[in-house]
Amino acid sequence: MKRETITGATRGEWVRGMALVVLGTGLLIGCKPSEPPKPPTGPENPYAGGATHPWTDGNQSGSKPIRSGENFLSEVGYTAASNAWGPIELDRSNGSEQPGDGGPLKIGNQTFAKGIGVHANSELTYVLNGSCSTFSATVGIDAEVGTKGSVVFQVLGDGKKLFDSGTMTGTSAAKPFSVSVAGVDELKLVVTDAGDGIEYDHADWANAKLSCQLSQVALESRDGGPFADRMVFSRIGSLTSPPANGVHDRATVRVKNTGSSTLKVTDLPITGPWELSPRPTFPVTIAAGASVDVRLRFTAQSGKFHAGTLGVTTNAQAASGQSIQLAGLWQSESENNREPYLAVLWGYSRTAE
Repeated sequence: MKRETITGATRGEWVRGMALVVLGTGLLIGCKPSEPPKPPTGPENPYAGGATHPWTDGNQSGSKPIRSGENFLSEVGYTAASNAWGPIELDRSNGSEQPGDGGPLKIGNQTFAKGIGVHANSELTYVLNGSCSTFSATVGIDAEVGTKGSVVFQVLGDGKKLFDSGTMTGTSAAKPFSVSVAGVDELKLVVTDAGDGIEYDHADWANAKLSCQLSQVALESRDGGPFADRMVFSRIGSLTSPPANGVHDRATVRVKNTGSSTLKVTDLPITGPWELSPRPTFPVTIAAGASVDVRLRFTAQSGKFHAGTLGVTTNAQAASGQSIQLAGLWQSESENNREPYLAVLWGYSRTAE
């Protein structure tokens, strides 16, 4: 076997190479390579540093009125709303700060098709005008935050506390309740943070609904004319110094509550030269089946033929479309061919001058 001779120059290279092999082998055997940092196991706390996304909204009651029967609150317009973290959600959980980003309403293992998702601190205000009898809901922390969160649900009627849930957390069972709101004008739903901050306070007013029986209103002329919804007036000369002639410048209207609950009349708006004389102090409360008479006065002092309407503003849905037609004839003097024909007086014709 042939032996190779290693010269001094090559010996040094060989030694260095072997040292590198031994060193590398030691590194592979004795230690592991460093691992890259792992990502966080969950999202960062969105409430860090006291973050909040407050939201408020104004009156929606005109576009979503209360009706007789059961009214899911998500279908009724509020008069004021505020929320600590983005907008409230109708028939959805609160989600995050963007509108429409909530999920199905879910408390524990129960899922609800109807309700309102909010975030403490939150307030919702509704005007009932005494037309509803009960308010009911099932409340709790939404399951989208797991076991986190702590809130208190409160229901106020005209400033009086009607319901208080006590502190509820993400582990609390759903709590159903029902309270009387008979005679209540203003209903307020409040969710507080239970005194420990707003973190993960996603609160559900699930299956929230009102039971209501709206009053019905009718206006009726008591003037003895041929129509219950038309009144005809006349006057001669000045209001302050009328001549000694017979005129018909005052007449009575009856406001009737034909429903089964108390009616509140908040105004009797008039178009044309008429006034309420004397003017009642509003609101006027009328019990079920009862009525109130008011007096109208024709006040024209110029022109000749006048037309107008008497309407009614109440807590009743049926108030829309309720009105009395008003017709009036003003004469500067009683003679000189200023008198109208009988047909004109009764409002059938305006051809006779």
